[in-house]
Amino acid sequence: MLKKYVGILASVFLLSQPIKAQTQIFATLTGNPIVTTGWNLTGNARTGDTPGDSDADFNELIVCPSQTFTSGAVFYGTPLNLAACNKFSVDFEFRMFGGNSADGMAFCFLTNPPTGFVNGQGIGIPSNPRGLMVVFDTFDNCNQNNNPEIQIRVGNGNGNYQECPTPPQPTLTNQTYLRNNNYQQARIEYEGGAIRVFVDGILRLTGNSFLNFTGYFGFTAATGSQTDIHSIRNVVIKMDKPRAQAGPDRVVCPGDTVHLGVPTTVATTYAWLPSTQLSAPNVSAPVFTAVNTSNSPIPYTFILKVDTAGIPCPGYDTVTVTVNPIPENPGLNDSSKICPGLGEKLDLALGIYPNYLWSDGSNGSQITVNKPGTYWVKVSDDIGCANYDTIQVIEFCPFSVEFPNVLTPNGDGKNDFFKGRLIGVKSLKMRVFDRWGRKQYEAEASNFNADTFEWWDGNTIGIADAVKFGQYTWVADVENGKGEILQYRGFLALIR
Repeated sequence: MLKKYVGILASVFLLSQPIKAQTQIFATLTGNPIVTTGWNLTGNARTGDTPGDSDADFNELIVCPSQTFTSGAVFYGTPLNLAACNKFSVDFEFRMFGGNSADGMAFCFLTNPPTGFVNGQGIGIPSNPRGLMVVFDTFDNCNQNNNPEIQIRVGNGNGNYQECPTPPQPTLTNQTYLRNNNYQQARIEYEGGAIRVFVDGILRLTGNSFLNFTGYFGFTAATGSQTDIHSIRNVVIKMDKPRAQAGPDRVVCPGDTVHLGVPTTVATTYAWLPSTQLSAPNVSAPVFTAVNTSNSPIPYTFILKVDTAGIPCPGYDTVTVTVNPIPENPGLNDSSKICPGLGEKLDLALGIYPNYLWSDGSNGSQITVNKPGTYWVKVSDDIGCANYDTIQVIEFCPFSVEFPNVLTPNGDGKNDFFKGRLIGVKSLKMRVFDRWGRKQYEAEASNFNADTFEWWDGNTIGIADAVKFGQYTWVADVENGKGEILQYRGFLALIR
């Protein structure tokens, strides 16, 4: 029997535009209610609602409540290496109101997110911070009066945040709009050391400090003897990365070949992990050869890392290729025998598969065969993973004719009827004659069945009268399974 374990050979190739810088979202703090998944809230930070909007929804994050000498922080749990990715932007809305004007909040990129806090004029920033702090300070302690300002501060890890540093760092005073009952829009941009701070779409303050280390994004806030509610919402942090395209997820069959990725771009390097079943791990569009010898689908997930000249951040993408199993072999016999002349048929029945295709074009789970030949079936799943099987149906019509030479109709169950042992007989015409040629018995069946045929019981035709003992002649016209009619003769001794 021919059994083929064959999938549908396929080759898929995804074309794309050349790799270029792409602004991608790194982290968000948005939603209604606000979604904090991936963020770590510490201190008195919590989700909630403030009078800064018209609804009562919990779509805001209160970094620090209007309580004296308290603080809070929220930092994203995934770090970013600015030594490799030296461009980011953060957009957010902020509100500082609801108390009596202190102390302020800060957006930070720090190597050490808060575990302890500095209240009041410390803005909730941890001790000995290393990194960038953009501070919205509603109470200027340098001049001991209410004088809101925007500050850009960079810590080296060897001292605490300084509201009034020496030498001075970038500071913009007299920003009275910072403390407001309504939310205001802020944007902070960083690129290669250049820092720009926008509020409500207006560039307010710039600075310069090269951040070539790994850190965490977050917000801090604090109060001292005076208070305000410090809250944020709609936070979106973005970064520039090369566009990595691993290709669409797909489902294939064992033996298929699939092109992943995109064509090669100049000054771009690629790394695929893992390299299982890939033609090469460091090309833009490797060929994946599908393998699955199990009875269940196997997913292969690949991570593509792309590095492009002029774009310091690597780009990443993933693709999953699921390899379906070959369907179980249909399990037809190698061969089978039938005798069409006798009306014999063969039912070829299979188990449950999504799709069937037989050699006669039918697509059910079984066919009925009534003539010899080679028959095949293809079974497949919904994406075309297929298996095949064949069966050779052979014409086989065994034939034999045998009659007894004695009839003893005495009711003892032995030779009470003149009954032959016949194999492969389609039709039968039977006669018995006495020694003078007179017909004593005749029976005929076009569809012979030994159990229902009217065999001779020793009586004359149509007369319930036993014939005399003696010798008789019988004649049988027999049709076999091939349609041949053969005549057989013999002698019979009737004994009573």
